[in-house]
Amino acid sequence: MTGNGFRPMTGNGFRPMTGNGFRPMTGNGFRPMTGNGFRPMTGNGFRPMTGNGFRPMTGNGFRPMTGNGFRPVMGRYPAFDP
Repeated sequence: MTGNGFRPMTGNGFRPMTGNGFRPMTGNGFRPMTGNGFRPMTGNGFRPMTGNGFRPMTGNGFRPMTGNGFRPVMGRYPAFDP
């Protein structure tokens, strides 16, 4: 039952446990966790939350609420009251 007998228990024997061995755990290894890696979390990345992004909330955006917009309220409108 010596150190180099039937079952070697050295550092580089049957099961290496070094830092760059079977399972590397470095910063840029299997799972990168950088800012611009797999999941970017920037302002203009996957989900923009700007004022004119996916859902505009301006006066003349998707739902206009002006007097001559989608629902005319004026008495003289060329399309309905010639």
